[in-house]
Amino acid sequence: MIANKLITSACCSPLWGWGLRFAAAPNADVKSTNMKKLISLVTSLFMSASSMALEPFKEVEGAVEYVRSFTGKAEELRLPISDELNDPFGMNMAIITDAILAKGFEPNGFEQQQGHRVYVYKSL
Repeated sequence: MIANKLITSACCSPLWGWGLRFAAAPNADVKSTNMKKLISLVTSLFMSASSMALEPFKEVEGAVEYVRSFTGKAEELRLPISDELNDPFGMNMAIITDAILAKGFEPNGFEQQQGHRVYVYKSL
C-alpha cells in the first residue's frame, strides 16, 4: 500500500549535482530507527557526492560568484580550487577569501587532492 511506503525521487541541479528527496506518504510510519538511519546514511552519501561532483574552479571570478550565491551553512561549503589559481603572492586566494569573509565565514583548512584543493570553512 502506497500510504505505508517512503517515497523517494532523484533530483538534479546543475549547481549541486545529483541528490535524493525523501518524503513520507501521509500515513507512513517513519519513526522506525532503522528507517531514520537509512535516510541519514543515504542523505550524507549524496551530499558528499554532490560536493565532489563540482569541478575545481580555474578562474577567480567563478569561485567568487559561487561563494556569493551559496546559501548554506559555513560548514557545508566545500570549495574546490585548482592548483593553477595558487599564485606566488596569494592574490587569487585573497580575493576569494574576501568573498568568504563577507558571508561571515572563515577558512577552516583544506584537503589536497590531485590537481586541486578543497577548502572548508566555519562561521566567524
